[in-house]
Amino acid sequence: MENHSENYKLRHSTRWIYSTLPASIAMGPISTIITLYILQLGGTVIDVSYAIALAGAVAIPAALFWGVVSDVFQRRKAQIVVAYAGLAVLLVAFALLHSVAGIVLTYGLYAFVTAASATPQNLLVMETSQKQKWARSFSRLQYMASLGSTIGFTIAVVIASLLSLKELMLALAAMAVVSAALTVLLVYQPQEKMSREGFASNLYAFMSRIFVSPVMILRVPTLSRIRRLWAKMHGSTSDYAKLAIIYEAIFVFSLGSGLFNTAYPAGLDQVGLTQSNVFLVILSGMAIQAVAFYILGKRSTDGRKLPTIVNSLSLRSASYIVIGAAFIFYSKIGALITGLIFYPIASGIAYAFYYTASNTLVFDSLKGIGRGSALGAYTALMGVGTFLGALISGYSAFYLGYWVTFVVGGILMLGSGMMFARVRRL
Repeated sequence: MENHSENYKLRHSTRWIYSTLPASIAMGPISTIITLYILQLGGTVIDVSYAIALAGAVAIPAALFWGVVSDVFQRRKAQIVVAYAGLAVLLVAFALLHSVAGIVLTYGLYAFVTAASATPQNLLVMETSQKQKWARSFSRLQYMASLGSTIGFTIAVVIASLLSLKELMLALAAMAVVSAALTVLLVYQPQEKMSREGFASNLYAFMSRIFVSPVMILRVPTLSRIRRLWAKMHGSTSDYAKLAIIYEAIFVFSLGSGLFNTAYPAGLDQVGLTQSNVFLVILSGMAIQAVAFYILGKRSTDGRKLPTIVNSLSLRSASYIVIGAAFIFYSKIGALITGLIFYPIASGIAYAFYYTASNTLVFDSLKGIGRGSALGAYTALMGVGTFLGALISGYSAFYLGYWVTFVVGGILMLGSGMMFARVRRL
């Protein structure tokens, strides 16, 4: 009887993945909510950039801290519950705060607390499913995050049109509580524990891990290791020379993305769109992204990674520039139309193809290299690029204009694509 019960739990153990959906609904629209709330309280796009940049900066030490906590205590369920309970508390705190500075600082705390769930969730996938089913399980976990964001923005469109941002935050806090309760009910921890090193040995584990939380640091790289990797990447070996260009191109991509994404919701608000319509534009991108990831989950870009990256970045660049052109005239209708057409292309189709192909390219390029440290450096580099882009974005939009910021973001996408094109010629 005992063995039968154990086998039943193992057969049904991956059901816990569905417990992540309500929390993903809650987290999906938070960045846009915070942007609109700061502006509503009298802040500027510069204050918005401080909040986004602070969250990006906090993500790096948070990834290291929660990774160590996961290794030391091995309490997957408890760590996830802490993240979701913290998410609920912080959403209530946002609704109660009336200070721009308080919102900015609390958003940094939000980034730290919610990072707690990423590592144990991905380890649970490896611990509760057979290895040959990891790809399917990781795909489902990633899809829950993408689907959750889409549903979250749908809820935001409705509530923002009828009530206020405060009521929206409280509704999302309730979703976080639901996820915490479902985690307690559904998460079953087998006796066998997996190591975080598994993220560096399996492509699907790695991609799912950084989709949930964009920074992954398995260990703090020593200065000597960094120097060796740097020297090899700038040496004469063609494989390392390619890797150097790839890392530089990804940094430029992250810089441009941070530049555009930080200012875009603020720009939509400042040009005169209602809060509900701002959420609607971002929803259009999230919905198309969810569909694109679902389709890509059934396809392979092997052998076509670099062409896919270059083409997707060209598409993203063109979309950013067209959106920027609409802001030259500061037209509400123009911003709404281009947002509903070109934002889904940039953040939905182009991003999904770029994300899948670029991460596969990086993962494959690190064969024979200390992959754990190199992947940690890769995600940290993306984090630094996004942080700098976010910080610059506020000042650029405030002093030079939103259209300049968006066009420059598009130019950086094009520059990143040209750098990837160089890899094809090596």
